[in-house]
Amino acid sequence: LQLDSNLIRAYSVLAFVAFEQHQWQEWERLDRQAIAFPEAKSGEFLNFADRLGRVGRFEEAYVLIDRAISLDPSRKHNREYSVYYRIVGRDYEKALLLAEDFKNTGGSEHGYHLYRALAFYFLDSEDEARDELAQAEADILGLHINMAIFYGFITARLHGKQEVMTLLGALESDVAREFMDFGCAIGLKDLDRAFSILKRYMRAGHVVSDLGAIMDELRSD
Repeated sequence: LQLDSNLIRAYSVLAFVAFEQHQWQEWERLDRQAIAFPEAKSGEFLNFADRLGRVGRFEEAYVLIDRAISLDPSRKHNREYSVYYRIVGRDYEKALLLAEDFKNTGGSEHGYHLYRALAFYFLDSEDEARDELAQAEADILGLHINMAIFYGFITARLHGKQEVMTLLGALESDVAREFMDFGCAIGLKDLDRAFSILKRYMRAGHVVSDLGAIMDELRSD
């Protein structure tokens, strides 16, 4: 930035660093600088939206995601995040509608069915949730990393502990396994396990994302 103060990507990268270091005012200032440039691309808007969504500022995130989509309607990540944050923001009917847009713009089949399974589950339509989950896969590559948590949660709720153990054993990624294990623990109401993972994550300095209804369940338990 000392060489060129108009490097949009540099502001976005610094915003990421500030966010992960819990420098809340600095993070937001930098992200707002990034999207203020007339040349800002959909990625800058999506990154800012993701960080807003992670701290529960969903309405603001929706506006920025819509802006990202308008700048690049064919980018799958834009469509996928629009569904993900409606699930996290507890707007399940809208999530079902946006899942169709995700699929129609090249989104993955397993992601499409997983999002629909979650929406139906939280809408208390368990039979429909089971049908959709049966068509999803454990592969969360290409989806928001926190979908590993949601996949573990809904698998535990709909299929129980044995299926959870099979699911965790098949994962190759340590990060995905820990995220999924966290979701499984909440789904199974294993609070000791859930809080052990959460405390380890916090001790490492990570930002704990708002996970909508999943965190509601953890708080109520």
